[in-house]
Amino acid sequence: MTLFGNPIRAIGRTVPPEYLSRTLDVCQDGDPVCEAGAVNIVAHLLYFLDAPGAARFVAGKVRGA
Repeated sequence: MTLFGNPIRAIGRTVPPEYLSRTLDVCQDGDPVCEAGAVNIVAHLLYFLDAPGAARFVAGKVRGA
């Protein structure tokens, strides 16, 4: 599973432990959706930059399943 701009991070929560090993949780620096106190809303529009790495992560999980 991949999460981009996961809002639970902004309230100090994380992915439940049973899912951590198979989850990629990405938060761009300054993204106020997932980083408490951040103010760079443009950061929330940059997740396309993380798509190649996320695809590799998912592919690795599918191959290893």
